[in-house]
Amino acid sequence: MGYLVLGLACHVSECIGQTKAGAKTDAPPAAAQTADPKTDPNNFANYADILAKWPPEIAAAALTLSERPQEKWSWIYVNVNEDETEEIRWDPSLPPAGRSVLLNKNGAPATAKEKAAHAEKMEKSLNRRSTTPAASRLARTRAWLETLEFHLVEDTALSSTWRVVSRDEDFDDLPVRDRIRNRVLAALQSRIVVSKSPPGFLEISMKNKGDIRAYFSVHLREVDILLRNARLPGTNHFFPVELRGKVRGRYLLLGNIDTAWSTTFRSYALAKPDAPEPTKPDDVNATTMPSNDPSQTTDNRKPAKM
Repeated sequence: MGYLVLGLACHVSECIGQTKAGAKTDAPPAAAQTADPKTDPNNFANYADILAKWPPEIAAAALTLSERPQEKWSWIYVNVNEDETEEIRWDPSLPPAGRSVLLNKNGAPATAKEKAAHAEKMEKSLNRRSTTPAASRLARTRAWLETLEFHLVEDTALSSTWRVVSRDEDFDDLPVRDRIRNRVLAALQSRIVVSKSPPGFLEISMKNKGDIRAYFSVHLREVDILLRNARLPGTNHFFPVELRGKVRGRYLLLGNIDTAWSTTFRSYALAKPDAPEPTKPDDVNATTMPSNDPSQTTDNRKPAKM
């Protein structure tokens, strides 16, 4: 799930709404299917009236997410959680159900059975998301974006750091799960670091200050999520280099929530329809980030410390 700002926020709700007791949580796919721009919830041009009220650099960074560079680039990411390690290649040139390809599992090349199980899991996830009408996802995303307020923490010539506040509001016309999500997000301490030129999100973090309770259904004791992005050399696009997090607590209907994960991203390359599937990370080495250090960009910018 995922480097979009919305994806990170929704990943919290995924942990709340879908993680069963003892289950692990995989990082969500970082790109979705191509959608109608007018109903695509990830197209921030659909929220122009909301963005007009935001600080200009944050609005500009949000609009870059609508460019969808993730549909043109392939990459490799490594998921590490308490049970296993998976190395996966994302290739948008492949059909939607086959864009996520398992390369290695627990340090060894993935077997045919493991690849098939991964493909089935990705297809089920894709089908689950496609059952929700785009207009419905657009409406609930708009409802959440309208609650956001931004408070400047630090301002430099290259970047700015903001504390993000989500007002605790009830939306009677939204599903219960969305109301629970809004209540949880409102209780989190969130910060973003924004690049000014070119515009983009450098860092996003979410933490809980104390226990979070929502509608007698959710009790979260710990939430700690960090996303770090870097600008891909030679482009104006920001891509993830690290996503890590921990969510612990209890959901009334599903039992305990106890999940921790870490995902690193690398080997970015322009996707080619005739590119062969790599068998090892070294097979993909064109147009890559020099390292997983976000300070290693073409202009040596460093995100402000949180």
